Amino acid sequence: MIIRHIWTIHLIIILSVIYSLVHVPIAYCIAFVVVGIPMGCIIGNVGLHRYFTHRSFRCNPWTHWILLILCTFSAQGPVSLWVASHKSHHKFSDTERDQHSPRIHGFWPAFFSHWGCIGQLTYTMEFPSGWKGLMYKTSRFVQYTTDYYVPVTLGFMLCVYAISPVLYFAYAWLVVIMLIGEGITNSVGHISGTSIDHQRLNWCLWWTETPYHHYHHVRPYAHRMTEFDPAGWFIERIRTP
Repeated sequence: MIIRHIWTIHLIIILSVIYSLVHVPIAYCIAFVVVGIPMGCIIGNVGLHRYFTHRSFRCNPWTHWILLILCTFSAQGPVSLWVASHKSHHKFSDTERDQHSPRIHGFWPAFFSHWGCIGQLTYTMEFPSGWKGLMYKTSRFVQYTTDYYVPVTLGFMLCVYAISPVLYFAYAWLVVIMLIGEGITNSVGHISGTSIDHQRLNWCLWWTETPYHHYHHVRPYAHRMTEFDPAGWFIERIRTP
């Protein structure tokens, strides 16, 4: 299965970030982080998480396609796989069948469970049964970008680099920021063996997939969490009744 080679993409991305730290001005790297954090929140939290996985809001076709394209080329794996993996996490949370549980697999394996190049070294990555789901069956775009995920993503990365090396390094930083956010969501959000809310950290975790993690597990279809929630604020401006 070609998506088992996602590790090649993440390895290239990580090496690109390391290269940029040496050869790109530090001011550029800081700018990549400043821009990458809110962009990662929109793509990961708003798009992959609350829209495609939990369907917590509706939007017009233009917004749907923008989110689908952003999520597809964010190097987080095929959208249909990300959705299936997260739904599996909710269904089997903190049990043997939860691939993202720090209680079962350990803190760092849970943290790196979305990192293809490291996750495969920590434990055997398994894909949820029937993971392709309805998105794959009803969208030719999703079918094609899933079946040919690695060459499509590598081709996209080459095109971005050809347009501008600086833009490519910004993209690489964005991917790593999203992977770190997903890792924090998995490991910190379930560090006690079940989903919990870290009141002192919620404001700091706004850019990850889910601050207020226990609240989210109780109300997975809510488009907005409590208190400070920039992703929820953004959703309220793009959603349709």
